[in-house]
Amino acid sequence: MMEPEESSHNLESLPGVAKGCGWQRVGAYCNLGAFYGVGIPVGLMLTFHFHLRGYGLWGGMIAGEFTQVLLLSCITCTLNWQKLADEAEQRVHGSKNHLHGALPRIVTKKEDRLALA
Repeated sequence: MMEPEESSHNLESLPGVAKGCGWQRVGAYCNLGAFYGVGIPVGLMLTFHFHLRGYGLWGGMIAGEFTQVLLLSCITCTLNWQKLADEAEQRVHGSKNHLHGALPRIVTKKEDRLALA
């Protein structure tokens, strides 16, 4: 069973995936939609319509967090990781800086590993 601290660290890593891919805008829109589009309306409804007071606000925040996790999980699962790795490799090995040639080449295919051996 996961400790609460471990599960919160796992939830924090999903926005990091969007940032690491260079998609800060996508992560910002997910946060905006999750918390302003879902979390606040649910919190207001639970607080004032159902008279849950503080529990209603807390429920709205949980609904917003759940929506954010759901959206970012869908984005993370549908990424083409091979394409992103190829683009990163091109950026690293295609740059014309003083480190060019000093960095190790990423070998991804079995034929490439055999050719280097």
